[in-house]
Amino acid sequence: MHATSHGTQASASLVLKIPRANVQEAIRSLAALGTIVSEHVDVQDVQGGLNATDRAIARLQRQLQALRSQQPAPAAKIVQLEQRIAALQRGEAATRLRAHYATVSLSLATPPVPAPARKSHGPLHGVVVALRWLGIGAVYAVAVGGPIVVLLVLAWLALRLARRRREEDLLSRP
Repeated sequence: MHATSHGTQASASLVLKIPRANVQEAIRSLAALGTIVSEHVDVQDVQGGLNATDRAIARLQRQLQALRSQQPAPAAKIVQLEQRIAALQRGEAATRLRAHYATVSLSLATPPVPAPARKSHGPLHGVVVALRWLGIGAVYAVAVGGPIVVLLVLAWLALRLARRRREEDLLSRP
């Protein structure tokens, strides 16, 4: 098994031995884990090899019976034949066990997250953006320029008042 993940994406590669009768059910169950990107089911016909092994075991067992019926029985040959028969029987049992299982290779991945739908702007979007920036500029101008304007108006009023007083002083003199 090999698994990786990155953010919201994940993937896994699995190689499983599953009883042949349960392969389809197992694949359906595994598909619930994610999207099956690829699968490979390996099924091999081993019946020909099993038949040949059965024939070889039967032949060796006939030879073993013939050797046991001889007087005196050759013990070394009997032991050798019994070992060969046992080895063939173990191999046949292992082959039958392997044939009972199917090798399933799966690559799974989480479903891709769809990209968010992009909103389409209307035909007046640029005008609205421009007016928004102009509004922001006006607020800054009032915030920063307002006190300066007030100070300038107060200075002008002070100068005007001073000039009027001087004029009144000049006019009130004989």
